[in-house]
Amino acid sequence: MERVLALIAGVPWGMKKKYNEILQINNQDKFITSLLKEKPPIPDYFKRGSNINRQGPELVKNLADLKPLKPEQFEEISQNHHAEIIDCRDYEAFGRQHILGSYGIDLETNFPTYAGWIIPPEKKIFLIASNDQEVQEAVIWLRRVGLDNMIGFLEGGMSAWVESGFRTNHISQVSASEFNEIRSKKKINIIDVRMPSEYETKHLKGAINIPFPDLRQEYTKLKEDDEYFLICSSGRRSILEKKGFKKLTNVRGGMTGLNNLWVER
Repeated sequence: MERVLALIAGVPWGMKKKYNEILQINNQDKFITSLLKEKPPIPDYFKRGSNINRQGPELVKNLADLKPLKPEQFEEISQNHHAEIIDCRDYEAFGRQHILGSYGIDLETNFPTYAGWIIPPEKKIFLIASNDQEVQEAVIWLRRVGLDNMIGFLEGGMSAWVESGFRTNHISQVSASEFNEIRSKKKINIIDVRMPSEYETKHLKGAINIPFPDLRQEYTKLKEDDEYFLICSSGRRSILEKKGFKKLTNVRGGMTGLNNLWVER
């Protein structure tokens, strides 16, 4: 059985047995404890995945193609509480200009996991991308985590949106060096949105750890009028703006950039 499980996971059994730390534990009680107490957070889509697997997923051929939507149509959608807009462009592009209320989930990150974690499956999904290829890539990944309710995408992308005169929002971004200078001059609020295991491995002194999925509820513990600097592994995870926070600064490069800068931790 364990050989079968190893093959299903895509890793040869010999390699898994030799290099997987958990499989080096010879005591049964310690092995069980390590699995139960040290397991990573479980994304929301895992909970609905079991039902989808039992019933079988909807066939792709039965799913409607996404419709290209003009900026005027998209503007109406942005006001709809039953819809979610996913902007899958690079986070730098998202930071410069994006539609208020949209989720910035960079395709270059672990896109399906993050989207499947925070997007309610009952919501109608609309996409913003840099090109048609990115739209198609996003569709494939979203369907793999059970998000089939995709309706359309912004035709012409954000260029068409701004040329139509519609409002855009911005998120301030600073490099690791700029952040270090700011931090040396005044006391600031730092929110580390990485997972607990990432935070425990290495983090900045004084940083508050609120994993990004938990911000959906934990944001109520923060003061909306305060200024916050957001840290993740590479500077691409946050959903606070969607909750009404305006004084946000994203540390571009995240802990990767800060580690390379040898910032005091």
